[in-house]
Amino acid sequence: FSLGWSSKLVLRKGLLKAAKTTGAWIFTGGTNTGVTRQVGDALLMERSQRSGRVVSIGIAPWGIVENNHELVGHNRDVPYHSISSPRSKFAVLNNRHAYFLLV
Repeated sequence: FSLGWSSKLVLRKGLLKAAKTTGAWIFTGGTNTGVTRQVGDALLMERSQRSGRVVSIGIAPWGIVENNHELVGHNRDVPYHSISSPRSKFAVLNNRHAYFLLV
């Protein structure tokens, strides 16, 4: 999935404007690929502007998440490194989302 720079900017600004003006939450596939990566970049832009928090939730299948075993914790916070290996068949989570549901 590729977009030109101007199209990326239009997508990012439009998505943020729609979410902020309606109070909508943004749901994505949660992984750092395709459109979800563009949404993550928009979320980063929103955070840098410090203008109202947009709720973002990534819903990703447990079995495709790279290093999913690192996410297992019992009532504690666990770190997750979202750096993918180019040879991996798995996907990393987009770290610009506020929450994840792993199904």
